[in-house]
Formats: sequence, structure tokens, C-alpha cells
Amino acid sequence: MLGNNELILGIDLGGTSLSYRLEAPEKLLASGSMATSDNFFKQLANIYESLVREFGLINAVSLGVPGPVKDNVMGPSFPLGTEEECTFDRCFKGASHLIVKNDLFMALTAEMTEGHGVVYKNLVLVSISTGIGTAVAVDRKPLDIRGEMGHQRIGVIDTEVAKCINHSNCWASMCSGKAISKKEGSLDFDLIKSANLRLL
Repeated sequence: MLGNNELILGIDLGGTSLSYRLEAPEKLLASGSMATSDNFFKQLANIYESLVREFGLINAVSLGVPGPVKDNVMGPSFPLGTEEECTFDRCFKGASHLIVKNDLFMALTAEMTEGHGVVYKNLVLVSISTGIGTAVAVDRKPLDIRGEMGHQRIGVIDTEVAKCINHSNCWASMCSGKAISKKEGSLDFDLIKSANLRLL
């Protein structure tokens, strides 16, 4: 359990941007947002070390990441371009607590306490951003599961095979922001709409 005067750092690590907030109880101390670096491990460590120098010991770090997470370890992440498992302990040396969860799981947890989850007990939260992610709540309880809706095969006929990590012709490889930014030539927006409608 955290004490009344302890500092908490919350970080949203996305494939496109990184945002953070450092808070003491009922007080915002610092916040910021920037483009995510190719070396996001160093970027995270630099932010953490800078905040420690300015504000002192940070007791807890909560990190949301765009990929599947088990036991604080992130699996392959399409938005971050990683194919191996990643740990983040080295980025936050000295923090008493490190919590790493899928970013959509964290968003859904907030939704269940502050948003539509107050009214609806069963929810599916879908994010179409740099990648495509999902989170599910049943009976107001966010399920800590690996929901890979973005990697479902869409089965659109007469299209080139668009590859992503260990998959081909899937939703994320065609319709996510990262996939669209990498695609050469013109985009077939009717095809993208069709793919999205098939899965939503």
C-alpha cells in the first residue's frame, strides 16, 4: 500500500506518442507528451530519472503498453515494432512498485470507475489507433485476457496479403494507423471501411 505523501508516475506508452503524469495525493506535479522514440527504453528511463531529480523518490510507476502483458512482461507489440518479450524494470530503478498492463486494459479499468462502466456492466472497448486493441468487462469486472481482435483475419477477397507479426491479411495490418502510414501508394478507403465493418 502507498502512503499519503508518496508519488505515483503514470505513463501511456504508445506506438506514436508517449504521455506521462506525476502525482502526489490530490496534486499534479508534472505532465508531458512527446513522440515515442525508437529507443523507448532509454526514453522512459530519461523521463523517470529527470522527475526523480526534480521531485524526489517516485514510489510507484504504472505503465500502459500497446501489447499483451503477463506478469509485468510485454509480449510482441505491433505498434512498437517489437517481436520479443520486453521487461521495463531497468527503466525505473528505485521505484518500489512497477505495474505494467495492456493500455486498453487500463483504459477499461478507468472506464468502469469513471465512465460508461458506471452505467453498463458489460463493455467491449475498441481502440483504432497506431495499432488496434480491445478490452472486455463482464459484470463490471475488466478481464485480464489477451484480446487480439486486431489480428483477426478479415478475409477480404482480391487484396494483397498485408503482413504483421506472425499474421497476414489481418485487421491491424490493414486498418491501423501504423499500417496505413507504411502503405505505399493510394489507400483503398472503401476496403478499409469494409474491413472495419466486418469486425465491429
